[in-house]
Amino acid sequence: MIRALTAYTTEPDNVDGAVHDILEQLDLEKNLLAHSTGILFCYLDFITTGVLKALCDSLPFDVTGCTSMGFAAPGAAGEIMLTLLVLTSDDIEFSAGLSEPLAQEVKECTAELYRRVSQQQAVKPSFIFASAPLSFSGDIVVDALDQASGGVPVFGIAAVDVEAQVRSPLVIYNGGAYPDRLALLTLTGGVKAKFFMDRLPGELHLDKQAVITSVEDNRIITLDNMPAVDCLEKIGLVEKGVAGKKLYNVMYAFPISVEYPDSRETKVFTVYGINADGSLTSGSSIPPGGTMRIGSVTSDLVLKSAAHITDLIKKSGDCDVILIFSCFSHNLALMDSQDELKLIQEQAAGFSAPHIWAYAGGEICPRYTTEGQLTNRFFQYTIIACTLG
Repeated sequence: MIRALTAYTTEPDNVDGAVHDILEQLDLEKNLLAHSTGILFCYLDFITTGVLKALCDSLPFDVTGCTSMGFAAPGAAGEIMLTLLVLTSDDIEFSAGLSEPLAQEVKECTAELYRRVSQQQAVKPSFIFASAPLSFSGDIVVDALDQASGGVPVFGIAAVDVEAQVRSPLVIYNGGAYPDRLALLTLTGGVKAKFFMDRLPGELHLDKQAVITSVEDNRIITLDNMPAVDCLEKIGLVEKGVAGKKLYNVMYAFPISVEYPDSRETKVFTVYGINADGSLTSGSSIPPGGTMRIGSVTSDLVLKSAAHITDLIKKSGDCDVILIFSCFSHNLALMDSQDELKLIQEQAAGFSAPHIWAYAGGEICPRYTTEGQLTNRFFQYTIIACTLG
Protein backbone atom coordinates (compact mmCIF):
# COMPACT_ATOMS: atom_id res chain seq x y z
CA MET A 1 0.00 0.00 0.00
CA ILE A 2 1.16 3.53 -0.86
CA ARG A 3 0.03 6.62 0.99
CA ALA A 4 0.10 9.68 -1.29
CA LEU A 5 0.47 13.23 0.05
CA THR A 6 0.21 16.28 -2.21
CA ALA A 7 1.17 19.91 -1.64
CA TYR A 8 1.63 23.02 -3.75
CA THR A 9 2.69 26.65 -3.67
CA THR A 10 2.16 29.57 -6.03
CA GLU A 11 4.76 31.85 -4.40
CA PRO A 12 8.12 31.64 -6.22
CA ASP A 13 9.37 34.93 -4.74
CA ASN A 14 8.83 34.04 -1.07
CA VAL A 15 11.27 31.26 -0.21
CA ASP A 16 10.46 30.90 3.47
CA GLY A 17 6.73 31.25 2.93
CA ALA A 18 6.66 28.69 0.11
CA VAL A 19 8.60 26.11 2.13
CA HIS A 20 6.40 26.70 5.17
CA ASP A 21 3.23 26.27 3.09
CA ILE A 22 4.43 22.97 1.60
CA LEU A 23 5.53 21.51 4.93
CA GLU A 24 2.31 22.60 6.62
CA GLN A 25 0.22 20.88 3.94
CA LEU A 26 2.23 17.66 4.18
CA ASP A 27 2.42 17.39 8.00
CA LEU A 28 5.25 14.90 7.61
CA GLU A 29 5.65 14.01 11.29
CA LYS A 30 2.10 12.72 11.31
CA ASN A 31 1.90 11.16 7.85
CA LEU A 32 5.23 9.54 6.91
CA LEU A 33 5.52 5.75 6.97
CA ALA A 34 8.72 3.66 6.95
CA HIS A 35 9.85 4.53 3.39
CA SER A 36 9.25 7.80 1.51
CA THR A 37 10.17 9.74 -1.62
CA GLY A 38 9.09 12.90 -3.42
CA ILE A 39 8.17 13.70 -7.04
CA LEU A 40 8.26 17.44 -7.76
CA PHE A 41 7.28 19.59 -10.73
CA CYS A 42 7.73 23.34 -10.87
CA TYR A 43 7.85 26.44 -13.01
CA LEU A 44 11.41 27.65 -13.65
CA ASP A 45 11.10 30.63 -11.28
CA PHE A 46 10.93 28.31 -8.26
CA ILE A 47 14.46 27.17 -9.13
CA THR A 48 15.99 30.57 -9.85
CA THR A 49 14.64 32.15 -6.64
CA GLY A 50 15.91 29.30 -4.44
CA VAL A 51 12.57 27.80 -3.41
CA LEU A 52 13.44 24.39 -4.85
CA LYS A 53 16.74 24.05 -3.00
CA ALA A 54 15.34 25.33 0.29
CA LEU A 55 12.39 22.95 0.09
CA CYS A 56 14.47 19.90 -0.78
CA ASP A 57 16.93 20.73 2.00
CA SER A 58 14.02 20.60 4.45
CA LEU A 59 12.74 17.19 3.34
CA PRO A 60 13.97 13.89 4.85
CA PHE A 61 13.85 11.93 1.57
CA ASP A 62 15.03 12.02 -2.04
CA VAL A 63 13.17 14.20 -4.55
CA THR A 64 13.10 13.76 -8.34
CA GLY A 65 11.16 15.62 -11.02
CA CYS A 66 11.51 18.40 -13.59
CA THR A 67 10.35 21.79 -14.79
CA SER A 68 6.95 22.17 -16.41
CA MET A 69 4.59 24.86 -17.71
CA GLY A 70 1.24 23.82 -16.21
CA PHE A 71 0.25 21.98 -13.06
CA ALA A 72 -2.68 20.46 -11.22
CA ALA A 73 -3.06 18.79 -7.83
CA PRO A 74 -5.96 18.35 -5.41
CA GLY A 75 -7.20 21.84 -4.62
CA ALA A 76 -5.13 23.81 -7.14
CA ALA A 77 -4.25 24.26 -10.79
CA GLY A 78 -2.23 26.88 -12.62
CA GLU A 79 0.68 27.81 -14.85
CA ILE A 80 3.13 29.15 -12.23
CA MET A 81 3.20 26.59 -9.46
CA LEU A 82 5.32 24.08 -7.60
CA THR A 83 3.65 20.75 -6.87
CA LEU A 84 5.05 18.01 -4.68
CA LEU A 85 3.81 14.44 -4.50
CA VAL A 86 5.08 12.40 -1.56
CA LEU A 87 4.86 8.62 -1.77
CA THR A 88 5.23 6.83 1.56
CA SER A 89 4.79 3.17 2.43
CA ASP A 90 5.61 0.50 4.99
CA ASP A 91 6.00 -2.31 2.45
CA ILE A 92 7.24 -0.57 -0.74
CA GLU A 93 10.81 0.80 -0.81
CA PHE A 94 12.07 3.72 -2.89
CA SER A 95 15.51 4.42 -4.36
CA ALA A 96 16.58 7.45 -6.41
CA GLY A 97 19.61 8.67 -8.28
CA LEU A 98 21.00 11.10 -10.86
CA SER A 99 23.04 10.26 -13.94
CA GLU A 100 26.26 11.82 -15.10
CA PRO A 101 25.84 14.33 -17.97
CA LEU A 102 24.49 12.28 -20.87
CA ALA A 103 26.59 13.99 -23.58
CA GLN A 104 27.23 11.41 -26.31
CA GLU A 105 27.08 8.41 -23.96
CA VAL A 106 23.31 8.37 -23.47
CA LYS A 107 22.90 4.58 -23.40
CA GLU A 108 25.88 3.96 -21.15
CA CYS A 109 24.98 6.72 -18.65
CA THR A 110 21.36 5.58 -18.52
CA ALA A 111 22.24 1.93 -17.94
CA GLU A 112 24.85 2.83 -15.31
CA LEU A 113 22.34 4.96 -13.41
CA TYR A 114 19.77 2.17 -13.39
CA ARG A 115 22.35 -0.30 -12.06
CA ARG A 116 23.42 2.12 -9.33
CA VAL A 117 19.87 2.91 -8.22
CA SER A 118 18.56 -0.65 -8.41
CA GLN A 119 21.50 -1.98 -6.38
CA GLN A 120 20.34 0.07 -3.41
CA GLN A 121 17.67 -2.60 -2.82
CA ALA A 122 18.02 -6.33 -2.25
CA VAL A 123 15.47 -7.28 -4.91
CA LYS A 124 14.71 -6.10 -8.42
CA PRO A 125 12.55 -2.96 -8.80
CA SER A 126 8.97 -3.45 -9.93
CA PHE A 127 8.42 0.10 -11.28
CA ILE A 128 10.63 2.92 -12.59
CA PHE A 129 9.75 6.62 -12.66
CA ALA A 130 12.00 8.62 -15.00
CA SER A 131 12.56 12.38 -15.25
CA ALA A 132 14.40 12.96 -18.53
CA PRO A 133 16.12 15.96 -20.17
CA LEU A 134 14.50 17.37 -23.29
CA SER A 135 17.71 17.71 -25.32
CA PHE A 136 18.31 13.96 -25.81
CA SER A 137 16.33 11.31 -27.63
CA GLY A 138 13.69 9.90 -25.32
CA ASP A 139 13.65 6.70 -27.37
CA ILE A 140 17.31 6.02 -26.61
CA VAL A 141 16.82 6.67 -22.88
CA VAL A 142 13.77 4.40 -22.68
CA ASP A 143 15.37 1.64 -24.73
CA ALA A 144 18.45 1.73 -22.51
CA LEU A 145 16.33 1.54 -19.36
CA ASP A 146 14.30 -1.31 -20.82
CA GLN A 147 17.41 -3.33 -21.65
CA ALA A 148 19.21 -2.61 -18.39
CA SER A 149 16.18 -3.47 -16.24
CA GLY A 150 15.00 -6.47 -18.21
CA GLY A 151 11.67 -4.88 -19.07
CA VAL A 152 10.63 -3.29 -15.75
CA PRO A 153 7.75 -0.85 -16.51
CA VAL A 154 9.04 2.70 -17.01
CA PHE A 155 6.73 5.69 -16.63
CA GLY A 156 7.81 9.30 -16.69
CA ILE A 157 8.21 12.71 -18.21
CA ALA A 158 10.68 14.83 -20.17
CA ALA A 159 11.28 18.32 -18.80
CA VAL A 160 9.73 21.31 -20.54
CA ASP A 161 10.21 25.07 -20.31
CA VAL A 162 9.04 27.20 -23.24
CA GLU A 163 8.42 30.85 -23.92
CA ALA A 164 8.57 31.97 -27.55
CA GLN A 165 11.15 29.20 -27.95
CA VAL A 166 12.48 26.43 -25.74
CA ARG A 167 14.07 28.19 -22.75
CA SER A 168 15.57 26.14 -19.90
CA PRO A 169 13.98 22.70 -19.34
CA LEU A 170 15.64 21.14 -16.29
CA VAL A 171 15.64 17.77 -14.51
CA ILE A 172 15.37 18.00 -10.71
CA TYR A 173 17.21 15.90 -8.16
CA ASN A 174 17.43 16.78 -4.46
CA GLY A 175 17.40 20.54 -4.93
CA GLY A 176 19.68 20.63 -7.97
CA ALA A 177 18.46 21.29 -11.52
CA TYR A 178 20.21 19.95 -14.64
CA PRO A 179 19.73 20.38 -18.41
CA ASP A 180 21.57 17.21 -19.42
CA ARG A 181 20.98 14.54 -16.76
CA LEU A 182 18.47 11.80 -16.10
CA ALA A 183 16.88 11.24 -12.68
CA LEU A 184 15.40 7.87 -11.73
CA LEU A 185 13.13 6.71 -8.95
CA THR A 186 12.58 2.98 -8.48
CA LEU A 187 9.85 1.29 -6.47
CA THR A 188 10.49 -2.16 -5.01
CA GLY A 189 7.75 -4.37 -3.63
CA GLY A 190 4.18 -5.23 -4.48
CA VAL A 191 3.45 -2.27 -6.75
CA LYS A 192 0.27 -2.57 -8.80
CA ALA A 193 0.45 -0.20 -11.77
CA LYS A 194 -1.99 0.47 -14.61
CA PHE A 195 -1.10 2.57 -17.64
CA PHE A 196 -3.18 4.69 -20.01
CA MET A 197 -2.27 6.53 -23.21
CA ASP A 198 -4.24 8.59 -25.73
CA ARG A 199 -2.76 10.17 -28.84
CA LEU A 200 -4.59 12.82 -30.83
CA PRO A 201 -5.89 11.62 -34.19
CA GLY A 202 -3.44 12.13 -37.02
CA GLU A 203 -5.73 12.62 -39.99
CA LEU A 204 -5.82 16.43 -39.78
CA HIS A 205 -2.73 17.13 -41.86
CA LEU A 206 -1.75 20.37 -43.48
CA ASP A 207 -0.83 20.17 -47.14
CA LYS A 208 2.90 20.07 -46.32
CA GLN A 209 5.21 17.06 -46.58
CA ALA A 210 8.83 16.08 -47.16
CA VAL A 211 10.97 12.94 -47.16
CA ILE A 212 13.47 12.55 -44.32
CA THR A 213 16.71 11.87 -46.19
CA SER A 214 19.33 11.92 -43.41
CA VAL A 215 19.22 11.82 -39.60
CA GLU A 216 21.37 11.28 -36.53
CA ASP A 217 19.41 9.98 -33.55
CA ASN A 218 16.94 12.81 -32.70
CA ARG A 219 18.51 15.29 -35.16
CA ILE A 220 16.96 15.61 -38.63
CA ILE A 221 19.76 16.73 -40.94
CA THR A 222 18.15 16.87 -44.39
CA LEU A 223 14.64 16.84 -45.83
CA ASP A 224 14.21 16.21 -49.56
CA ASN A 225 18.04 16.15 -49.77
CA MET A 226 18.40 19.75 -48.61
CA PRO A 227 19.22 21.17 -45.15
CA ALA A 228 16.14 20.54 -43.04
CA VAL A 229 15.63 24.20 -42.15
CA ASP A 230 15.80 25.22 -45.82
CA CYS A 231 13.09 22.71 -46.64
CA LEU A 232 10.87 24.08 -43.88
CA GLU A 233 11.50 27.59 -45.17
CA LYS A 234 10.54 26.47 -48.67
CA ILE A 235 7.17 25.14 -47.49
CA GLY A 236 6.53 28.21 -45.34
CA LEU A 237 7.07 26.96 -41.80
CA VAL A 238 10.29 28.89 -41.10
CA GLU A 239 11.20 32.40 -42.19
CA LYS A 240 14.50 34.22 -42.60
CA GLY A 241 15.28 36.91 -40.06
CA VAL A 242 17.79 39.73 -39.94
CA ALA A 243 21.31 38.98 -41.14
CA GLY A 244 20.07 35.79 -42.75
CA LYS A 245 19.27 34.09 -39.44
CA LYS A 246 16.43 31.59 -39.56
CA LEU A 247 13.55 32.34 -37.20
CA TYR A 248 11.67 29.50 -35.56
CA ASN A 249 7.89 29.69 -36.05
CA VAL A 250 6.83 27.69 -32.97
CA MET A 251 7.27 24.32 -34.67
CA TYR A 252 6.72 22.54 -31.34
CA ALA A 253 3.04 23.51 -31.65
CA PHE A 254 2.56 21.03 -34.50
CA PRO A 255 2.38 17.24 -34.34
CA ILE A 256 4.66 15.78 -37.00
CA SER A 257 3.99 12.29 -38.28
CA VAL A 258 6.35 10.13 -40.29
CA GLU A 259 4.99 7.31 -42.42
CA TYR A 260 7.30 4.65 -43.84
CA PRO A 261 6.99 2.71 -47.10
CA ASP A 262 7.42 -0.62 -45.28
CA SER A 263 4.24 0.13 -43.27
CA ARG A 264 5.99 0.18 -39.90
CA GLU A 265 4.15 2.09 -37.16
CA THR A 266 3.72 5.81 -37.86
CA LYS A 267 6.06 7.94 -35.74
CA VAL A 268 4.61 11.08 -34.14
CA PHE A 269 6.88 13.72 -32.62
CA THR A 270 7.50 17.45 -32.22
CA VAL A 271 10.46 19.64 -33.22
CA TYR A 272 12.00 21.76 -30.46
CA GLY A 273 14.84 23.62 -32.11
CA ILE A 274 16.85 24.58 -35.16
CA ASN A 275 20.60 24.06 -34.91
CA ALA A 276 23.33 26.27 -36.36
CA ASP A 277 23.95 23.76 -39.18
CA GLY A 278 20.30 23.86 -40.28
CA SER A 279 19.32 20.54 -38.71
CA LEU A 280 16.27 20.10 -36.48
CA THR A 281 16.19 18.73 -32.94
CA SER A 282 13.25 16.62 -31.82
CA GLY A 283 12.60 14.70 -28.63
CA SER A 284 12.47 11.40 -30.46
CA SER A 285 14.75 9.25 -32.62
CA ILE A 286 13.64 9.45 -36.24
CA PRO A 287 14.64 6.74 -38.75
CA PRO A 288 15.33 8.01 -42.29
CA GLY A 289 13.30 7.20 -45.38
CA GLY A 290 9.85 8.18 -44.17
CA THR A 291 7.50 10.87 -45.42
CA MET A 292 7.11 13.64 -42.85
CA ARG A 293 3.78 15.43 -42.65
CA ILE A 294 2.96 18.47 -40.53
CA GLY A 295 -0.23 18.06 -38.55
CA SER A 296 -2.82 20.42 -37.18
CA VAL A 297 -5.17 19.88 -34.22
CA THR A 298 -7.96 21.82 -32.55
CA SER A 299 -8.78 22.75 -28.99
CA ASP A 300 -11.77 20.38 -29.08
CA LEU A 301 -9.53 17.42 -29.91
CA VAL A 302 -7.16 18.19 -27.04
CA LEU A 303 -9.99 18.42 -24.52
CA LYS A 304 -11.68 15.31 -25.89
CA SER A 305 -8.42 13.38 -25.44
CA ALA A 306 -8.01 14.61 -21.84
CA ALA A 307 -11.62 13.70 -21.03
CA HIS A 308 -11.15 10.25 -22.53
CA ILE A 309 -8.10 9.39 -20.44
CA THR A 310 -9.68 10.64 -17.22
CA ASP A 311 -12.74 8.53 -17.96
CA LEU A 312 -10.50 5.49 -18.36
CA ILE A 313 -8.89 6.23 -14.99
CA LYS A 314 -12.28 6.47 -13.29
CA LYS A 315 -13.33 3.12 -14.74
CA SER A 316 -10.08 1.38 -13.80
CA GLY A 317 -10.93 0.84 -10.14
CA ASP A 318 -9.47 2.02 -6.84
CA CYS A 319 -5.80 3.00 -6.51
CA ASP A 320 -3.51 4.94 -4.19
CA VAL A 321 -2.25 7.70 -6.50
CA ILE A 322 -2.72 8.97 -10.07
CA LEU A 323 -0.08 10.63 -12.29
CA ILE A 324 -1.08 12.30 -15.58
CA PHE A 325 1.23 13.99 -18.11
CA SER A 326 0.14 15.80 -21.26
CA CYS A 327 2.39 17.00 -24.08
CA PHE A 328 2.94 20.75 -23.81
CA SER A 329 2.23 21.09 -27.52
CA HIS A 330 -1.42 20.36 -26.68
CA ASN A 331 -1.50 23.65 -24.79
CA LEU A 332 -0.77 25.66 -27.91
CA ALA A 333 -3.90 24.36 -29.62
CA LEU A 334 -6.21 25.53 -26.83
CA MET A 335 -8.51 28.54 -27.07
CA ASP A 336 -7.58 29.33 -23.43
CA SER A 337 -4.21 28.16 -22.14
CA GLN A 338 -5.79 26.83 -18.93
CA ASP A 339 -8.63 24.84 -20.53
CA GLU A 340 -6.93 21.45 -20.28
CA LEU A 341 -5.83 21.79 -16.67
CA LYS A 342 -9.31 23.07 -15.73
CA LEU A 343 -10.85 20.01 -17.36
CA ILE A 344 -8.44 17.72 -15.52
CA GLN A 345 -9.42 19.33 -12.22
CA GLU A 346 -13.12 18.96 -12.97
CA GLN A 347 -12.68 15.31 -13.88
CA ALA A 348 -10.47 14.68 -10.82
CA ALA A 349 -13.51 15.14 -8.60
CA GLY A 350 -14.42 11.60 -9.61
CA PHE A 351 -10.99 10.06 -8.94
CA SER A 352 -10.55 7.51 -6.17
CA ALA A 353 -7.11 8.83 -5.15
CA PRO A 354 -4.92 11.98 -5.08
CA HIS A 355 -3.56 13.09 -8.44
CA ILE A 356 -0.70 15.09 -9.95
CA TRP A 357 -0.90 16.49 -13.50
CA ALA A 358 1.79 18.36 -15.45
CA TYR A 359 2.73 19.32 -18.99
CA ALA A 360 5.60 17.34 -20.51
CA GLY A 361 8.21 17.76 -23.21
CA GLY A 362 7.89 14.03 -23.90
CA GLU A 363 5.91 11.21 -22.39
CA ILE A 364 7.27 7.85 -21.18
CA CYS A 365 4.70 5.11 -20.75
CA PRO A 366 4.45 1.35 -21.22
CA ARG A 367 2.05 0.32 -23.94
CA TYR A 368 0.01 -2.86 -23.95
CA THR A 369 0.63 -5.19 -26.90
CA THR A 370 -2.16 -7.16 -28.54
CA GLU A 371 -1.13 -10.08 -26.31
CA GLY A 372 -1.59 -7.92 -23.21
CA GLN A 373 2.13 -7.57 -22.47
CA LEU A 374 3.76 -4.26 -21.58
CA THR A 375 6.41 -2.68 -23.80
CA ASN A 376 8.21 0.50 -22.69
CA ARG A 377 7.78 3.41 -25.10
CA PHE A 378 8.56 7.11 -25.53
CA PHE A 379 5.86 9.34 -26.99
CA GLN A 380 5.24 12.94 -27.98
CA TYR A 381 1.98 14.76 -28.65
CA THR A 382 0.31 12.32 -26.26
CA ILE A 383 -1.45 12.31 -22.90
CA ILE A 384 -0.45 9.47 -20.56
CA ALA A 385 -1.46 8.35 -17.08
CA CYS A 386 -0.48 5.83 -14.45
CA THR A 387 -2.28 4.60 -11.34
CA LEU A 388 -0.34 2.99 -8.50
CA GLY A 389 -1.77 0.82 -5.75
